[in-house]
This record gives sequence, structure tokens and C-alpha cells, in this order.
Amino acid sequence: MKRRARTVLLLALAALAAAACPLCAGTAPAEVTFEQVLARPDDPDLNYRYALARVEAGDLLPALSALERVIAAAPKRYEALLVHALVLYRLESLDEASRELEVLEKLPLEPGLRARIRQLQADISRRQSSFRVSARLGGGVENNSNRKALPSSGKMLFNDGLVDVSAAGKADTSVALFAGADFWQDLGSAKGHELSESITYYRTEQGRVKPLNMDALSARVAGRYRASAADAVLELKYAEVMLARRSYLRNPGAALRLERRSRSSLLFLEESFSLQRFVKNPVSSGAPDRTGSSARVSLGWERQAGAAMRLGAEYGLSWKAAAVAIYNYAEHSLSLSHVWFPGKGAFLESSLGCSLASYPTPNTFVSRRRRKDTALKAGLTLGLPLGPAWRALRDVLLSVSGEAQNYRSTITNYSYSNYKAGLTLSWRWQAGF
Repeated sequence: MKRRARTVLLLALAALAAAACPLCAGTAPAEVTFEQVLARPDDPDLNYRYALARVEAGDLLPALSALERVIAAAPKRYEALLVHALVLYRLESLDEASRELEVLEKLPLEPGLRARIRQLQADISRRQSSFRVSARLGGGVENNSNRKALPSSGKMLFNDGLVDVSAAGKADTSVALFAGADFWQDLGSAKGHELSESITYYRTEQGRVKPLNMDALSARVAGRYRASAADAVLELKYAEVMLARRSYLRNPGAALRLERRSRSSLLFLEESFSLQRFVKNPVSSGAPDRTGSSARVSLGWERQAGAAMRLGAEYGLSWKAAAVAIYNYAEHSLSLSHVWFPGKGAFLESSLGCSLASYPTPNTFVSRRRRKDTALKAGLTLGLPLGPAWRALRDVLLSVSGEAQNYRSTITNYSYSNYKAGLTLSWRWQAGF
């Protein structure tokens, strides 16, 4: 019984990796078709195999129905009860999942599996709390092949004349530190309306390009209104950026986001607006010329493609009206993402993005030509929780990332490439009250 329960639990949890409780990889049984189930609806073995196949595919509602038929036909088939509880958890039926986990805890399971079930119960308890808090702390290193964004041609335009900058150093390595806290307050509504707040501090220290040492502090308050048609999220935010330890940008803003969820997909529409106030700084004495308003409208889609894959796409339109017209622009952007959850809490995220930006007013100090930019970016991030290797580090995540950036412009000053590689360690703590 212990060995059988352990195998079933590992299979179920691996199939539900995206539900934030992946333990280890398993092998799904041979897939059973719905037509086979219709032919033998009272066969518990057939229904159970069909349920596991649906869980593996991320199709949870048919899996739930099949498991209920199994439990009705064989009430003492505990492995079905186990998978049923995990599916309920994934479907946000937390009260039912908790009750079934209490029953499962009384089974003769080995201590390691019992501890994991208790961990899932603790997570359910935290998510059901009316007030939740999360704190994060971390740091890392990053190397940029072209931190100064110097042109690939090695020459810059000035009054339509070329200046040689090929001898200037490009590469640099930085150290980053960050800390933050998030808060969620259930507003007591049956629909689950929610208020959330967050604050984040971020600091980088450059190895060579000291003027680009940065401090950033951001805060946000958001309210989520849940309705049957869609969720509406209204957000107020503020950010302040310092360069070389001196104020550079103060940026208050607001955003409205509409989200519509289906069984495995999310569709969202977001509009954001901000007032960017740039402050005169030793690094950039002309920064106040960039002061102005900016706005962005984006349309996005996410889909849980099976238990171990997530896909995403987003289109955005941004524009800015600055104090000095040469900084006005309009930009179209498109990004694609893919996340793979191989198990044990690990993930591999890949992204691809492109953008087209147009500046209608030429900067005659540089060139009389109008500036148009094209940007391409490709990134890869591997996340590895350290808990499976050392339980004392169960809340620590190691991330290794890389990104290639390529910019092309009608003005040679803004045509360049940059390659980034980084390593980050982050710790996260969560609690509910």
C-alpha cells in the first residue's frame, strides 16, 4: 500500500507541476479515449487511467468527473482519492481538497509523503487566510557585453558628422541586491474581491561604468474586483530611480487591467498611464527634457498547455509626449513566451520579443534624419529550487539567465548589440493570518 500510494502521489504531483507543488517526474499511463470511457462508464480502472491522462494534459474538469465515478464505484480506492484532492486543489476548491487531504493523512504513508501532504495543507490554509504576506530578498551578478550601448559601427553622429568611439570600453559586470514585500487583504466578499500592496527596492553596483550605478524604489496598491464576465484590477503605482546615488526619475502612474479566465487560458487587456518627471542629474544634465506623459495599451493571452507547459503572447502600443519634442515616440511591440516545468519546482522560461519605434521629430544636434528603431530580444532563464538538494534551503531559488539584444536604427548612434548573462539567488517567505 505504501509503495502504491507513493507512486500515485508522485505521478499526480508531477502532472500538476504548474500548481506550485511539483515533486518529481513520472510517466503517464497509456492514454484512454473518452469513447472508451463511454463504452464502460462503470469501470473504475478505465476511468482512473482516463483521469490520469486528463491530468497530464492539464484538462482538469473531465479528470474530476472521471475520478468521482471511480470513488463512487470503489470508495476505498485511496489513490483515486489522492489524485481527486490534488485536482480539487488545482481547481481552487480548497475546502474540499483540505477535507480529502485530512482523510489521506490517516493512511499508512511513509513520513516523507505525509510531510508533503501537510505542506500542501499548510499552503491551502495560507491561501484561505484573509490576510497574506510575502517577503523576498536576493542578489546576483550580471555581465553585459555592451553596458554603455555604444554603436556597433564604432562611430556616433554629431551634427551629421561621425565621431570615432571604437576605443571606449563596452563590457561591464554589475552586482545587484533586491528586497521586497507583498500584502493581500481579502475584502470579505463571497466573490473574493481583493486588495493588494507591494514595495520593492533594487540596487545595482557597476564594476566600471560607475555613473550607471542605480537605486530604484517602487510601490503599488491594487484592487481586484471579481465578476463572472471578467476580473477588473485597478492599480496605482509610484517609482523613483537614482543614478550615481542622485535622483533621476520620479514616476507616478495608474493602470486598469481586465482579465477573463477560462479553464486553461487567460485573456487580458491593460491600459497604463504615467507622468515621468526627470530630474537634472550629474550623469545627464539634459534629463528634464525627457519629462512628460507616457501611456501603453496591451493585449495578452496565456494558456496552460498541459501540466508542464505554459504559453504566452502579448502585443503592446506605447507612446510618449515629452517636454522636448525630440523625445516623443510611438512604439509597437510583440512578445512570445514559453515556460516548461520539468518537475521538482524547476522551470525553464524562454522569450522572444520585437519592437518598432518611431520618433517623428529629428534631433538636429545628432542628425536631420528621422529616427526609427527596430529591436529584437531573445532570453532564456533556468530556475532551480535548492530545497530538493538541501531541505534547509527549500525557500531559496537559483536562477541562471541569458539574453541577446539587437537594436537597429536609421541613426547609427542607436544601432548596437548587447549580450547579458546573470546568476541570481533569491529567498521567499510567505505567511497567512
